[in-house]
Amino acid sequence: MIHNQFNKINNKILYYYDRFKINLKKPNLNLKKKIYRDNNWQVCYENLISNGYAKLPFKFKLNDYDNLSSLFEPNFKFDDFYLITKINDVDQFGKSSTCLSFKSPILKQLFSKELYLLIKNYYGGNFFVRNCPFLRLDIKEKRKIIHDQSLFHLDHAVRQLSIIIFIKSISEQSTHTKFIEKTHLNSWLNLREKDFNRHSDKFKKIVSSYENKNTTKSLIGQKGDAYIFDAGNGLHKGFYGNDRGIIHLTFSKSRRHAYYNSSYETEYRKKASNNFEKYYFGPVDFNKNLLDEYASNFWNKNTFKYLF
Repeated sequence: MIHNQFNKINNKILYYYDRFKINLKKPNLNLKKKIYRDNNWQVCYENLISNGYAKLPFKFKLNDYDNLSSLFEPNFKFDDFYLITKINDVDQFGKSSTCLSFKSPILKQLFSKELYLLIKNYYGGNFFVRNCPFLRLDIKEKRKIIHDQSLFHLDHAVRQLSIIIFIKSISEQSTHTKFIEKTHLNSWLNLREKDFNRHSDKFKKIVSSYENKNTTKSLIGQKGDAYIFDAGNGLHKGFYGNDRGIIHLTFSKSRRHAYYNSSYETEYRKKASNNFEKYYFGPVDFNKNLLDEYASNFWNKNTFKYLF
């Protein structure tokens, strides 16, 4: 009992220390700082630090995944990305999530030197891949319950970055992410984590004030488009509509999600109730040659350190 209370206190101290350390190093807002010779990537960087989100300056050439139901067929051939296990069943939220292999061509293309520099400069230092990239399918006809991700929220306020890649075109009528511009510039240090509970009236009132004075952006686009956004400090939510197919990735500097437990990922795998949970925090399928391939673009083993 005493040991558990000590851990809770210790985790709380570490969390607030983390939040202060990360948020006092807010994104460098000097737009005159040039980190790229390529103007498209420079504009992407400036959009990310100014608005909290940016469209990545390249488009993936993908096969046809418009009919998401066909992806569940046993003989469906995934050429652009490889699943670690068979595709997972759709849950009550109309959602299916399946972890991807790092052998996937789309991941090799995404994990470029330019992306590494973008994230490292945004954080002002080192970072890590938080969990395995995964295929996320939202099937409208299978949706029985709307997830509470439909409410504006923050991911711990520790500047956690997310990337989404559209494997089919997404419109305003599709399930998609909405992001309130410039809210990532708020450190939220005046709020305790329980104060930004998405269900609380207090937090909903705060969200409403930002909605009234800031632009809310729908992250939509064509097949092969990709966005990066600050899900940690930027107010965002899911709009649930027509079918959506995306690849999702998460990057972080903080271990808040793991409660600062060094064996969190190992314990998570042991308690896994399905294949998605079993591989969500690794183990990743790197061999030496594949790791060397990623490392040639700056993504060394340390970047994936919590997934081995």
